[in-house]
Amino acid sequence: MTLSLVNNSGDQVVTLHMPDASAAATVAAAAPIKGHIIRLVGVPYSNTSGTVNTLTLKVKGTAVTDATLNLSATGGTTSTLDMLATPPGDDTGRVNVGDSIQVASAGGSTGSTIANISVVIRDRF
Repeated sequence: MTLSLVNNSGDQVVTLHMPDASAAATVAAAAPIKGHIIRLVGVPYSNTSGTVNTLTLKVKGTAVTDATLNLSATGGTTSTLDMLATPPGDDTGRVNVGDSIQVASAGGSTGSTIANISVVIRDRF
């Protein structure tokens, strides 16, 4: 399987594993570098129905501006949110080494599904 994300010099990918993206839950990881979050990618393992699984990206518990991803209801289908156009001066997507990066699922869909979520951080301070 090929990885569709281009790894520019200075980009780091943090992958989070969500045991059940169809339930209200939060997963977290530590930022490995200082930088700005530029992309959020989610892939569910299986199909769901009903309410769309909405994932919200947070840094140290604060929601990142315009960083809500609707996770595909089709297993194995990638959902991507590019955040390169984040308005200048908006620091909600900036991280320092060791900052907590969280992804929260609103839950509510029918059918349990595991999901992997990748957060791409670009070293561009």
